[in-house]
Amino acid sequence: MPTFILVLITIVYFLVSFGGLGLLVIGLPGTWVIVGASAVYAWVTHGELSWAAVVIFVILSLLAEVFEAAAGAWGTKKYGGTRWGMLGAVIGGIIGAGFLSGILPVVGTIIGAFVGAFAGAFIIEYLSNRDFRQARRSGEGAFMGKLVAVVVKGGLAVAMIISAFALIVFR
Repeated sequence: MPTFILVLITIVYFLVSFGGLGLLVIGLPGTWVIVGASAVYAWVTHGELSWAAVVIFVILSLLAEVFEAAAGAWGTKKYGGTRWGMLGAVIGGIIGAGFLSGILPVVGTIIGAFVGAFAGAFIIEYLSNRDFRQARRSGEGAFMGKLVAVVVKGGLAVAMIISAFALIVFR
């Protein structure tokens, strides 16, 4: 493959990967965009990025998704919530992201996920024990868990991009 075309393909690959990182900020599955771009890049360039790296990116993305799903529940529990409050945080985050993404297409997803996690934990906790203070703390925990999830997922995405860069450039 001519050097110019390889450089052009590499630039496009990194632009798409950075786009995936940007999608994470608004609550969309950007790590999977990075994985997809990496697989296409490995295939088109016949191994400039190894398939082993692509498999590792898939594993990291799966772990990030599991962590994100559990983080709201973890935060709820850490702040004294019950299992029902944890379930409320997960369901609320999903409903909030879906609802607000329909109203505010870009920013609404992440805002909805945060607000929904808080509201889901708060509502379930309040309905089960009628203690406003404890319900609020559970909601705050769900919010903090979601925040931690976004930061961790973003860190994994950045690590994937930096790893890909190092594997391609210092090959």
